[in-house]
Amino acid sequence: ETHEILPNEDDNTRLMLTPAEYGHQIKVDYTPVRADGEVGGTVSCVTEDAVVAYPPHVRIEWADDTMAAHPLVGTLLEFRVTSNQETGHPIITWVRDGEEVLHNTYRYPLRAEDIGHKIEVRYV
Repeated sequence: ETHEILPNEDDNTRLMLTPAEYGHQIKVDYTPVRADGEVGGTVSCVTEDAVVAYPPHVRIEWADDTMAAHPLVGTLLEFRVTSNQETGHPIITWVRDGEEVLHNTYRYPLRAEDIGHKIEVRYV
């Protein structure tokens, strides 16, 4: 099966792979054109293997490092996620001393009952 991917108008030397390319080889055709308009012959290159999906690399960082280092009751702990792939629908769990206390939100409101306890966030 072949499907055509057009290059990005701003940078035609890079291709952003999407899940649609998984399981397919990538073929690049290049036709050089000199400054005087003379067109050369098309050159092609094909990957040896098909594109495979690797697990996404995810980085989590606190929205406010100071707040995470010195949390105060009544404030929000908030985190951001960056990834090399679309992450779909993550499962987010906030945990107090190993017990799940809040789900599916990037923010956790610190409460009086959190004083003296370990608060962590799990992102899957």
